[in-house]
Amino acid sequence: MLSAFSTNATAWWMSFRISSIIEAMLSLFPRLLFLAPAAIALLRVVVGISVLMMAWGTWRARDDMTKASFPLFGHAPLWLVYADALLLATLGLALVLGLWTQAAALLATIGILDHLAGKRWQPELFPFATGTYALLFIMSLALVFTGAGAFAVDLPL
Repeated sequence: MLSAFSTNATAWWMSFRISSIIEAMLSLFPRLLFLAPAAIALLRVVVGISVLMMAWGTWRARDDMTKASFPLFGHAPLWLVYADALLLATLGLALVLGLWTQAAALLATIGILDHLAGKRWQPELFPFATGTYALLFIMSLALVFTGAGAFAVDLPL
C-alpha cells in the first residue's frame, strides 16, 4: 500500500515539475503575459495610424498620381485616386478604433501591397520606404489572425 502511494506521489511530482519547466520555457517573463491583448491593440493602432498616413500621402499627391503612369492601368483617373485615399482613410480609422478589425486588416494588407507595388514604379509618390511597407504588410497580416486585442469596439467571437 505504501509503495503504491509513493509511486503515485512520485508520478504526480514528476508531472508537476515537467509542467512547471515547460511553463517557464514558454515565456521569459510569464507574469507579463496578461498584457498580450494590449500589445495587439498597440500593433493595431500603429498599423491604423500608418494607413491613415498612407491615405494622407495619397491625397496630397493626387495630381501627381494622375499624371504618373503605372504598368497595370496606365494613368490613374482622378476618381480612382480619390477612392484609394478614401478607402485607406476609412480602413485606418477602423483599425485605430478597432471596428471590424480583421476585415479592415485584410483590406489594409491589400492596400499596403498596392502601395508597395506603386513604390517600385513611382517611388517619389509614396510616403514610406519599401521596408516600412513590408513591415506594415506583416503587421496587418498578423492582425488578420490575432484580431483586435484590447480597447476595441470588436467583440471576440
